[in-house]
Amino acid sequence: MAATEKRGVDVIVDNVGGPMLADNIRALAIKGRLVSVGRNAGNVGECDLDQVALKRASIIGVTFRTRTAQESFMCSERFAAACLDGFRSGALAPVLDRTFPFDKIADAHAYMLSDAQVGKIVLTID
Repeated sequence: MAATEKRGVDVIVDNVGGPMLADNIRALAIKGRLVSVGRNAGNVGECDLDQVALKRASIIGVTFRTRTAQESFMCSERFAAACLDGFRSGALAPVLDRTFPFDKIADAHAYMLSDAQVGKIVLTID
């Protein structure tokens, strides 16, 4: 809220889920959108429905579990059309937290479960 002079943000893409729901709704601007793409910390969260109404907020759920193969393919095509040039030019870049050699997969998994990463955890194969 400080960064937006108390206006709030227009879009939140939430990979965390449950415990972040109430704070995310508070951080939305009027007509803001909360896109739930992951529920890594839980699939149940509390929210103040008055906040949702007062902000005229939209909460959008996203999953590939209920998409057909064709719908999944179309999402990939749209992503490629919208973003690949940005990756090629360097305007977009993935956030890489840490790499692990493949033979340390158990360490990589433990690190992922620690929830200490900011960005992607990558396994490397020689």
